[in-house]
Amino acid sequence: MSDYEHCIECEERTGRAGASDDSLYHGYSGPFCEDCFDAWPDNQVSQIILLRQELKQAQARVAELESTLNDANLQVARIDKAHILRKQAEAVDEAQERVTLADSRREMQRSAGSYAAELRQQADEAERAGGGQ
Repeated sequence: MSDYEHCIECEERTGRAGASDDSLYHGYSGPFCEDCFDAWPDNQVSQIILLRQELKQAQARVAELESTLNDANLQVARIDKAHILRKQAEAVDEAQERVTLADSRREMQRSAGSYAAELRQQADEAERAGGGQ
């Protein structure tokens, strides 16, 4: 153990040499020199106030980012819905075309069934490609 201890705030010698020499502590924090010992509670309060202000700013930024994310998600949902509706309209148009060309009910069923299979295949390919569209 050294002959002198150093202040945990300013790192200067405290002028004391451990517990037997009445080292200055605030609870478990220390040792301190006399100047830092007197100023330490004020410094801690200042730091707490500053941290609270920073926390408030960070919380406001998080709320802003969450709002932006929610807006973006809403926009994506609208785009997805519009895309789905367009695809449904295209499917109905295609089905109507196939029905018009079909001579019989059985041929119409086959045509509709094959078209449904084509749509499922396109959906599977889109999913594998990573695009839900």
